[in-house]
Amino acid sequence: MDGKTSAILISTLLLATPVAAEPPVLPGTESRASLSVVFDRALRRATEKLEAPTCHLVLRDFRDTAGRTLAEKLSATGLSAPEFLARLEFRDGRNEEPCHRRHVDAFTSVGGSTVWACPGGSLWLGGDNSRSGANALIHEMLHALGLAENPPTSGEITQRVRERCGL
Repeated sequence: MDGKTSAILISTLLLATPVAAEPPVLPGTESRASLSVVFDRALRRATEKLEAPTCHLVLRDFRDTAGRTLAEKLSATGLSAPEFLARLEFRDGRNEEPCHRRHVDAFTSVGGSTVWACPGGSLWLGGDNSRSGANALIHEMLHALGLAENPPTSGEITQRVRERCGL
């Protein structure tokens, strides 16, 4: 990986859009009705988790590429963690190169505002993966706030999100 792109190796994220914003029309879809209900649940759960003080601590556990904690970075935006998450844009990444790699279910650029979901990944299997999917969304949000990988590894980030935000 080039350090700018973070491939997320989590198998629990499903495609959705922010609930408060008008959803984008994704390639291959015609309306919000064609988006994943499971992902919408995951987004709602991620928002709920981010409101908990213990989950919010994950923002103090990591630093951006300039050395600031992600809590400091978020504070500078004037947004709460749930508001920041709601402003991220979720897109279908099936035609993006990282989605063609094994075990990549979603990715985003460090500091980016778009999360690309890979429909070929195991995230798209359905069922109620919203608890783990919520953690995957929080993981992606950390990258959008400026967290790079290697170090920490994707697995280390995911583990810390689980510890702070619950399963």
